[in-house]
Amino acid sequence: LRGWSFGFVSEKDSWEEGEAGVQKRSIEELELLEVSILDMTPAYVATSIETRGENTAMVEMRSEEAAVKTVVEDDTEERNNLIKQIKKVLEDN
Repeated sequence: LRGWSFGFVSEKDSWEEGEAGVQKRSIEELELLEVSILDMTPAYVATSIETRGENTAMVEMRSEEAAVKTVVEDDTEERNNLIKQIKKVLEDN
């Protein structure tokens, strides 16, 4: 197991100009939709997991494992449609 992943809908966030012109997003409120343990490199490589057996413990921490390539796209409409679909599925269940 290599890390973990999560899915959420941002309820309140803000954006600011970060280092080297990269935008920094701060999420202040969110609705957590799912959490998954992965056996592959997660999207956020600075995650860690711990598993325990009767007499064993394994901790694996990753940060800066791979070079990160930042691509900025305006996917607001696509993201909003996806959020609507997720909320509809959650309401139907």
